[in-house]
Amino acid sequence: LPLAGPANKQARIAADNICGRPSRFSGVQGTSVLKLFDLTAASTGLNEAAARAAGITFDKVVTFSANHASYYPGSSNMTVKVLFAPDTGRLLGAQIVGAEGADKRIDVLATAIRGGLTGADLTELELAYAPPYSSAKDPVNMAGYVIENLLTGTVRQYHWDQVDALPRDGSVTLLDTRTDAEYAAGHIEGAVHIPLDSLRRRLSELDPAKPLYVNCQSGLRSYTACRILSQNGFDCYNFSGGWRWYSLTHPVAAASSARTALSAATSRAATAFMRSCSGRKLWTPRLHTPAGCRWIRKKPEYKSCGAGARLGGRALSPARGICARSVVKFIPQPQRACNFAPKTARAGGR
Repeated sequence: LPLAGPANKQARIAADNICGRPSRFSGVQGTSVLKLFDLTAASTGLNEAAARAAGITFDKVVTFSANHASYYPGSSNMTVKVLFAPDTGRLLGAQIVGAEGADKRIDVLATAIRGGLTGADLTELELAYAPPYSSAKDPVNMAGYVIENLLTGTVRQYHWDQVDALPRDGSVTLLDTRTDAEYAAGHIEGAVHIPLDSLRRRLSELDPAKPLYVNCQSGLRSYTACRILSQNGFDCYNFSGGWRWYSLTHPVAAASSARTALSAATSRAATAFMRSCSGRKLWTPRLHTPAGCRWIRKKPEYKSCGAGARLGGRALSPARGICARSVVKFIPQPQRACNFAPKTARAGGR
């Protein structure tokens, strides 16, 4: 718990009582913030462990929102988790990790919790907006929208700690709605891959008799997929937080999935690279000197690297008897060797 704020409040309350003014301390909510290098971590109210220890029934939402308009330079995502009462929607606690703006969002949520507001009330908050500072739908509003969707039955969800318990015997369908590249970079074991953009025309590939557990990168596209599926008679659940949240809570599984995908992808990349370099002349500019620069031609060189190959700084799949690495050196030349010297470097400085 933070100490400075409650200590000052209690000192004032003590002074009030000494002077005959009735005053009481209403308790500590536990709002705190800390800076960890370029990140900010903030919390208010109950977290999951505290709620379970107190025997309080709760549900939660996890969202990823930009700290300000994404088209304005410098935007970055923040992870927002909000706990609420599943029957009334009353806010119980929140945690945020992000760069700029995490502190101001936790202050808004701390005020909402102190005021007894619900998730639906968050959707109505009118918060300051300009592209450098926020989005038209602030991250606090977005958390409220997700809670409201759950309370109204618009969508149902499942969480990261329920994924491993889902049956893999064919009685349910795990559906990944991300792009091909995102799926190849790592996915939940046993998930069927149908990108959101092609979902409508590929509905016939899914069995409407089986519950669908849908995921995407953050939970947004899978929500859209759930709306499409529900309107077509499917029983579906949206993955709260998506693959991004799952990969944070399951780093080993995510890394294993990513390595498997990377091995196949980089093998293809190495083959394509070798073919593209065959018979091709590589031209590269030398480093700039005070007198300018000139272009020189270097042939690609291929070097074996033992356990595996590296291409452009990235590790390729284990060696198949060939490793590809284009070695092109930038070689500075004396000023007199340059063909494009500026006037001040020429004879007489003219």
